[in-house]
Amino acid sequence: MYIDIREVKRNFSISKSTLYRWIKERDFPEPKRFSPRLVRWNKNEVEEWDKNTGSVSKNKSMHMH
Repeated sequence: MYIDIREVKRNFSISKSTLYRWIKERDFPEPKRFSPRLVRWNKNEVEEWDKNTGSVSKNKSMHMH
């Protein structure tokens, strides 16, 4: 299952710039580019990263639909 940038930002209460900084500096999972305008994150990779880093996610249960 893949999630979009809005879900990633919402689940971690972060901005787009913070998300891309996390990718560079905190080993946050890279998105998968399905087309030039369609970018998604693997939900399992994001959940695993959250579990392993003890991030500051406000929504620890990661209820992503």
